[in-house]
Amino acid sequence: MRMSRSSGIGACRSTTGRRSGTCLRRGGRMTLPEVIGAIHPLREAGGISPSEPIGAVTADSRHVGPGSVFIALQGERVDGAEFVGDAFGKGALAAIVSEAGARKVPGGVARTKPVFVVRDPVEALGDMARAHRLRHRGIPLVGITGSSGKTTTKEMLFCLLSRSRRVLRNPGNRNNLIGMPLALLELSGEHDTAILEMGSNAPGEIARLAGIACPDIAVITNISPAHLEGFRTMQGVAREKGDLFRALGGAGTAVVNATDLRVVREAGRCRAE
Repeated sequence: MRMSRSSGIGACRSTTGRRSGTCLRRGGRMTLPEVIGAIHPLREAGGISPSEPIGAVTADSRHVGPGSVFIALQGERVDGAEFVGDAFGKGALAAIVSEAGARKVPGGVARTKPVFVVRDPVEALGDMARAHRLRHRGIPLVGITGSSGKTTTKEMLFCLLSRSRRVLRNPGNRNNLIGMPLALLELSGEHDTAILEMGSNAPGEIARLAGIACPDIAVITNISPAHLEGFRTMQGVAREKGDLFRALGGAGTAVVNATDLRVVREAGRCRAE
């Protein structure tokens, strides 16, 4: 690994200058058989169009339109499974529900529509987003995390790159296991670059998000005691943030805040060269 240091930002990058993932853009939306291959449902029902591409993917039944895939998530007050019938009424192509949620889907809908029952709809959403990302592996993707400054860094980078490129980013601070995959599913062959902010409240979440997004470039803004309650110690926080660097392939690039020794130490453990 070669790292340059400055009072602000340094980087460890491939000595060849090549990124991992050199396949050409394949573009296009996933089809339902491809969705099934990505999420491995416990069971499925209803007629499935083998070639019709899916449209938007949403966890909000109010945003369902023709061709959408509706992810029925369990909320604090309501269960999205209660709105599966409404989603198909608005033209949804398929719905993804939990085993418990499947019992709330009207029998007629469950028998005649593509309803995919999975162990965990949030996990299925991530698997679906990863499969979609692999369809667009030729588009460079920047992953950003840190104890603070993630959204500001993402928005600043977006403003700079969007002057000359078509850039996808997750809006606001939608950086969790739901918001980031939903944003990634908007990636298309029309984009030149993607910038995804990743947040975490519990150990393992950054590793999961990075595994979904497959970043080519990783940025850790800083590592501090913010959100310490979920990780108990600063070492736990550092390991969690450092998982973004460790998700890089050997040809990836880690952008390192050289003024933060914790970030520098995590960079020393990454595979990027």
